[in-house]
Amino acid sequence: MGPSRLPLLLLAGARPAAAPAVAGTAGTTSSAGTTAEAAETANPDGATEAYPAPCKVTWSDGRVLTFKHREGGGSITSDGNGDGSRDDCGTFKTRDGKVTYLRIDEGCDRSTDATVRIRDARKIPGLLEAKVTRAGKARTMTLVPLPSFGNLLPGYLLDAAPRTVEVERNGGRITRVQAAVSGRSHVLTLGYGEDGRLSSVDEDSDGDGTPDAHFQFNRDGAGNVTRVEAQAGGRTLTGKLDYSCWATAAP
Repeated sequence: MGPSRLPLLLLAGARPAAAPAVAGTAGTTSSAGTTAEAAETANPDGATEAYPAPCKVTWSDGRVLTFKHREGGGSITSDGNGDGSRDDCGTFKTRDGKVTYLRIDEGCDRSTDATVRIRDARKIPGLLEAKVTRAGKARTMTLVPLPSFGNLLPGYLLDAAPRTVEVERNGGRITRVQAAVSGRSHVLTLGYGEDGRLSSVDEDSDGDGTPDAHFQFNRDGAGNVTRVEAQAGGRTLTGKLDYSCWATAAP
C-alpha cells in the first residue's frame, strides 16, 4: 500500500504538494467551505471553550475537509480542489473523546477502501498504534499524537510499527520520534509553548539532520488550534480551522 492515498485522507492536507510523500490530506479529518474570515470569526482569540475537533478545515490551496459530529463518532468529506464536490469520504468512531476507528471511502462511492483501527501503543506512553487494512492486507503503523491535521486521526502517521520507533522525552513530553521508513531514518521533532501545548513539528524525512517540512500550530484562548502553517519544498500552505458547528449544536 503506497502512502499517497491513505495519508492524503489521514493528514488533512497538511503537507504542501511539492513535499515528499507521507501526506496529502487527512491525519484525522475535517472541513468544507467557509471563508478564512468566517473561520476566524468562529474562533476568536478570546474563546473560552475547548472543542473536541474542528468542523471544517480550509487550506490555502483550495482543499476543504468537513466534519459532521455525533455521539460516538461522525463522518468526513474531502474536497480536493474547493469546487464543492466530494472527492473522498469517511466515517469514524470515538471512545472517551478519542478516535478509535476510521473507514475510508475513496471517491465517495459507498465502498470501503481502507480501515484504520487505533489504540494506545503498548509500552510506549504517548504514541498510538494504527492498524491499517487495505485490499485485505493489514499493516501496523505508528501514530504520533498532534493537536490538528484535521483531527480525525489525531496525529502524524509513520509507516513503522511502534515497537521499532525510538522516542525521546523532556519532562514527560515527547520531543523526538525516530523511525525507519522505507529503509531511511525518519525523524519528527516536537516543540512546545510556554503553556505546555504542542506548538510545532519539524520533519526530517531522510535522516540528514535538516528539516524537510515544518508545521506550526496557532491556538485561540481556549487552546483550540485555529490555524496550521505547513512549509515544505519551498512552499507554504495555511489551514484555517472552524469550530462553528459546535456553537450551532448548542441548545
